[in-house]
Amino acid sequence: MKATIRRSWVGLAAGMAVALLAGCGSLAGGGYLVGDVFAPSEVDAKPVLVTRVAPTYPAGELRSKIGAVVTVSFVVDEEGRVMAALVEPDQDEPAADPAFESAALAAVEQWRFKPGLKRGEPVKVAWRVPIEFRPAAL
Repeated sequence: MKATIRRSWVGLAAGMAVALLAGCGSLAGGGYLVGDVFAPSEVDAKPVLVTRVAPTYPAGELRSKIGAVVTVSFVVDEEGRVMAALVEPDQDEPAADPAFESAALAAVEQWRFKPGLKRGEPVKVAWRVPIEFRPAAL
């Protein structure tokens, strides 16, 4: 499990670096990604979620009564905002319906955190969360 998580952080950082080197400048989730991005294990204090917006269950999926888990990777910036949010593919599960992915990204991009700290200073921290969608009554 640890190796998988570590690869995820490395993959997230590498993807961001490639986008910046390619001249994209701005990434999904808004804003510009400049400076170091740290893994949670590299900071003295991890980001703390202070405002969570729940994802909206996609209306088209309510009739089918299916659920999904979408893993979203992102960076918490020095002000606690979510940047560079993207859906992380799960190698053990089939890809979620794009409606679930869109709903998960829309929710996470509204979240706010108390930023992570390194040596007492706010820093950017790579973060990932699974977002679970369960129909109310199966």
